Amino acid sequence: MKKFIRYAGWRYLRRSWVFLSVMVLFSVFSPPVSGNNIRMDGKTRVIGFSGDTAVIEVYLRWDNSWRDDFNWDAAWVFFKFKKRGLENPWQHAYLALSGHVLSPAAGNEAGGYAYMVGSNAGKVNGLYIMRENISEGNVSVRLQAKWPLAGTGLSKSDFGEALNEIYVAVHAIEMVYVPYGSYYLGDAYSNKSFAVGGTEAVVIDSESALTLSAKNGMSNVSLSASYPKGYAGFYIMKYETSQEQYAEFLNSLTLAQQKARVENNDFANMQRGDYVFGDLKTPSCRNGIVFIEQRQPNTPAVFGNNLNSANDLFSADDGQTLACNYMSVEDMIAYCSWSGLRPMSELEYEKACRRFYPQEPDEGEYAWNTNNGINRLNGLSDLNYRGDQREQALSYLKNVNSGTSNSINGPVRCGLFATSATNQTQAGATYWAVMEMSGNLKELCANVNYTNLDGGSCGAGVYNSSLWYTSTHYYGVRGGGFNSADELLRTSDRTEAMNYFTSVTQRDSTVGFRGVYNLSGIEIKGGKIQGDTTCPGNELHIVNIQLPSCPDFPDMRFQYNWYVKKPGEAKFDIIPDATGESLVYNNFVNTGSSFVTYQFKRTGICAVGMAETVTNVYIAPKPWTISLDTYTNVYPSFTVNSTWGNMPQAHWKLDNAPAGISIAADKGVVSGLTSNSVFWADVTVSSDKCPGQSWTKKLEIRREFAYTGYQQSITLAAGQYKMECWGARGGGGYNTGGYGGYAKGELTLNSGETFYIHVGQKGKIATATTYGGGGGGGVSNKGWGNGGQGGGATDIRTVNSSWSDATGLRSRIMVAGGGGGGQHYAGNGSYKAGQGGGTGGGLYGGDARANNGTTVSGATQTAGYSFGTGRKGRNSTCPGAGSCEGNGGGGGGYYGGRIYGSTGVSSDAGGSGGSGFVSGMSGCNAVNASGSHTGSPNHYSGYIFTNCSMSNGINSEEGKARISPVVP
Repeated sequence: MKKFIRYAGWRYLRRSWVFLSVMVLFSVFSPPVSGNNIRMDGKTRVIGFSGDTAVIEVYLRWDNSWRDDFNWDAAWVFFKFKKRGLENPWQHAYLALSGHVLSPAAGNEAGGYAYMVGSNAGKVNGLYIMRENISEGNVSVRLQAKWPLAGTGLSKSDFGEALNEIYVAVHAIEMVYVPYGSYYLGDAYSNKSFAVGGTEAVVIDSESALTLSAKNGMSNVSLSASYPKGYAGFYIMKYETSQEQYAEFLNSLTLAQQKARVENNDFANMQRGDYVFGDLKTPSCRNGIVFIEQRQPNTPAVFGNNLNSANDLFSADDGQTLACNYMSVEDMIAYCSWSGLRPMSELEYEKACRRFYPQEPDEGEYAWNTNNGINRLNGLSDLNYRGDQREQALSYLKNVNSGTSNSINGPVRCGLFATSATNQTQAGATYWAVMEMSGNLKELCANVNYTNLDGGSCGAGVYNSSLWYTSTHYYGVRGGGFNSADELLRTSDRTEAMNYFTSVTQRDSTVGFRGVYNLSGIEIKGGKIQGDTTCPGNELHIVNIQLPSCPDFPDMRFQYNWYVKKPGEAKFDIIPDATGESLVYNNFVNTGSSFVTYQFKRTGICAVGMAETVTNVYIAPKPWTISLDTYTNVYPSFTVNSTWGNMPQAHWKLDNAPAGISIAADKGVVSGLTSNSVFWADVTVSSDKCPGQSWTKKLEIRREFAYTGYQQSITLAAGQYKMECWGARGGGGYNTGGYGGYAKGELTLNSGETFYIHVGQKGKIATATTYGGGGGGGVSNKGWGNGGQGGGATDIRTVNSSWSDATGLRSRIMVAGGGGGGQHYAGNGSYKAGQGGGTGGGLYGGDARANNGTTVSGATQTAGYSFGTGRKGRNSTCPGAGSCEGNGGGGGGYYGGRIYGSTGVSSDAGGSGGSGFVSGMSGCNAVNASGSHTGSPNHYSGYIFTNCSMSNGINSEEGKARISPVVP
């Protein structure tokens, strides 16, 4: 980064001039060579040919040149040529794309030189001559420029033996390169400043299309991607166009063009020394450009400088180096087209005045980057060497030519305020060393109404006063002039940016201009960055793998900006204060259950361009959001439920698991399980990608037993268990079967034990007894529909037996009753639901009812159809209405459900539900090993449940049983 005080002693006036290879043409009025800071030693001449390419040689010198990492000065060098004869016009000399030679000459300081071509539509308009490496000092360089003659109408023979038959003129303009990079547009304070919401400056971080808003009532404006926004690097004239530069321009035009570019243009009747702007006989507002002569009628006139009419033309104090005022929109367009430049946009004006992002502008900031420090000139008495190239303020503290009471009433010398004793503020200079951007002359700009201005456009070296749009709506002025109030000098003030001109030929004594040029076609490689995977709450380093580079200029230093596109968002947002080769970022969020992707973009910005590279960062969700996770029948192994999937560098740990149970440390696979595995454990996962974070939950591993039609068993280790049973639903058409009951309790085992499980069968429309004791359905003697089977009971017992074995039935320590079977139809073959079966128990089975309203009582703790089995539904004899259907069977249970046995009229009925039992539960009545009731709820085996409960009518499907660990 360059230092602010590099203005002191080494950024003096740089300006252009013309030197003809044949001096006869302008011998009467040519300015002295010593009057220019960019100057040519000797003659500009063609020294030879390489095939059909002429070689033009010119020696260039200028003082106090510099190049730092991002910013440098350069000489924009271009050539014009003409054949002998007043009738022959000047033409632009288009150069070769490459092959130009730059050699340090006598007096050169600090190294060699490089060039960039300035081109348009494949034609090279000229060369930007700059330092090859970071250095500073006085320049003395020999340029040998290659000039292809193809398309010029010239051949080698046209140059003559002495190579002096074709006039060649060189023009050199000092430029400053304003590099690629973000900046703040507007200060949200100055009048009509660009702003976000009227309160914040706008970050310009690309050349993409955008919509701008401004303070004080300006309507929003949408700029196309082509409009130059200042983000891309550009060359800008270091000074406002000088009066000598403008005179040289006039001297290269046709008569008609000349008349259009001056105010006083009756050349046939004008006298030598008449002024072409303002008053004919007296300099107006310090503009000293004069008419000299028109040698023949209808031929171009000749112009020069004579600010001080008391002495001869081209005297030292004739204002050659003063900024040129009285400029119109068309003057600017014509000059830029002729010189191979482009009008400056008002956003480029602000970029040239701003510091590097992220330095925010002060409220009301001036071009020198503070909102104070104005020390204006008051009048000509403040100037020494007035009108001279040495014109300077008597006090080095003076830094601006402005003010409503300023009696100078005109522009001062370009670069007047920069001396060996001044810093940036005292020089009135921008951060990039562009001079007089506040005050002196108002800067003509293409305003934001010119929404599709092509930043890549430039003049082709040919005069064209309509090359860009010529509507006054598209142009305005910025920066204030010699008679402006302080507020108009502010960088972001746009008081005069719109509606300033009434005509594109309107001349104003306070207005000047400078041209710009955008670089293009320089290869920039974006390098490579690498993201990773991490978790919310963690800090991630997005690392540089390969730095960006510029193959054409390998010593270019890069500045970096970082952007993030968050999940679900459509665009990248800049990350404040992120300017390194790598990035540390920690603002990750993922509240979902799957990985999300953040995209990060690094823009590598060097002085001549930018490139970007993008990488993805994957943000893991929390591996789980629950504290308890349940797994059923997962032997011999299972994978712990997690959102992480193949999370890299994960580490799994299992605590409190039984012996023989283990977890794969890198995959979360638990193994070593058998069909007897019922336990809980703590599982913890972490990852190197999420340092400092880990997640733990409890695992509940349980066994569940479905209906199989045969006995099942499990051997449990010592521990605490919760056992649950669901009785099966009864059968019956039209959804008439009763739902099965539910029983549960917790049991502590002091040693390993084996338990036997019989799971009840869901009833159907059938006459057989279901597995688990549900009675079969009765038969309709009319064939209208049999009754539904009672649902089978589900039980856990201590004896290995068939489900109906008496000893086995007595060993039951938990029973959930089955639902009663339903009546199939409503009687006499009516196709609608009949009487439903009672619900399975519970302490008691649910009641059923007959068509005649009689209740069919459910089983209890001591009674029912039989111990363990429900009664088969009665068969119909159909003596009358409501008695012709098969009845539902009783549900299986601790005691089986009953039926309605009558065969009379309206005797169709559903079966009642079987009862349930839980050893140790209040209200239960256990039997002893012989089958006699004890009056106690506690089973003879000594297995006594705690936290017991039972419910009627819970289950609508087959029965089931479940054994789970009691999880603390």
